[in-house]
Amino acid sequence: MTTFVKNNKALVMLNKVNLSLAYLISQLETYGTIGKVMLVAILSTILSPLIYSAQRFIDVNVDYVLLWFIFLLADMVTGLMKHWKTKTISFRDFMLKTMEKVFVSFCGLSVFSAFALSFASESFIEHYLIMFGQISISVYIGGSALTNMYVITRGKFPPIAFMERLKNFNKDGVIEGLTKNKND
Repeated sequence: MTTFVKNNKALVMLNKVNLSLAYLISQLETYGTIGKVMLVAILSTILSPLIYSAQRFIDVNVDYVLLWFIFLLADMVTGLMKHWKTKTISFRDFMLKTMEKVFVSFCGLSVFSAFALSFASESFIEHYLIMFGQISISVYIGGSALTNMYVITRGKFPPIAFMERLKNFNKDGVIEGLTKNKND
């Protein structure tokens, strides 16, 4: 079999998977829980080659990936609780927001790791890029979880001052703003 025929068969198979995925998404409301689980399984199967090919950029941060997963899980759980409490829960919005956070943080981690690899000869720059990427992604997802907790507890936790510092960090990216007092 020639390479063209193999590639053509792979394209036909991929097209069938995409059509099946589009059909599943359009019929999501009628499938119930089993359909939703199938959709997640199909999405993970389709995305796994992408993640495998980008593995060399993630290997730099293997320990951080576990921490990232914990942040993401905390954000998902607190997000569900927040929307359940405010009676605005939507499976579609939940999936879209989760996929957005996974995609953005995965791309961010890959880009910062790729930059760090390009500065491998400069140890300080490499470590700084990795650290800044990890902090930015942690604040993005962890900050979302903290904001959800703030809504769930009606402003009791985390403290308002901390939430203001987090908001300021999200604006300008200055790490010192997270630890400085107004009087300093």
